[in-house]
Amino acid sequence: MRGEDYEPRAASYTLENGILSCDFPQIGSMPGNITIELEVEVDEETGEITAFKGDKAGTLTILGMDLVTLKLDSLTDAKVTGNTIEFTLAVSGKFLGADFPASVHFVGTK
Repeated sequence: MRGEDYEPRAASYTLENGILSCDFPQIGSMPGNITIELEVEVDEETGEITAFKGDKAGTLTILGMDLVTLKLDSLTDAKVTGNTIEFTLAVSGKFLGADFPASVHFVGTK
């Protein structure tokens, strides 16, 4: 969040019916939780995952309210290989004039 690096944390992503999703708990001084729900396409032959930059990627929930819409900045190195999924995801949003950029690198099972 805000360009700072944090220790790796456990997170579970799901990739079902063309939706990549995850719920993140609070990280650092982040004022809420991030929910990722990103429409993606998976190439059946190569396993590459693609999404369109600028698409809604999720929300930042502050005080129990979905106040910040997160837009996709980038989805890179995104691929499904067997039962393994890996990607680097960058999103951003704005609330009361403040930018909320966040990025995550994920490797796990789908």
